Amino acid sequence: MAFESNGTGIARLLGQEGAGTLLGIALRIEDGLPVSTLDHLRRQVGDRVFDRAIPHATARRLRRRGGRLSATTGERLYRLAVVYLHAMRIYRDDASAAGDFLLAPHMMLRDMVPIDVAVGGSSGRDAVLEVLDGLEQSLSA
Repeated sequence: MAFESNGTGIARLLGQEGAGTLLGIALRIEDGLPVSTLDHLRRQVGDRVFDRAIPHATARRLRRRGGRLSATTGERLYRLAVVYLHAMRIYRDDASAAGDFLLAPHMMLRDMVPIDVAVGGSSGRDAVLEVLDGLEQSLSA
């Protein structure tokens, strides 16, 4: 499955195909994504990446509570989706290689784990995207 790192690809990864655009996704996050987004995203990115970004106990608690996710949790899932899609593009849809990158400490991130940096905030997400862009340039050279 080829992943698109745009609004459509992000919406698909989050199970929000009807959102379509980045604005549509932002509005859905603000309104509260359904709790089912957790399981949908887990199936898409795999257990090891998802569990690092959203601890198992947290996901279990959110599922039990039901309803809609907070905007803070929705933003965390969004950042996970963005960096995962970008890594999948760089690693040519190789989920194992993308996961390995996201879960291994990286020297360009002061030996921090990329997924930890990315889900922590938008500036962290941007730092990981910058490292991925650098990898892409070195791979294409």
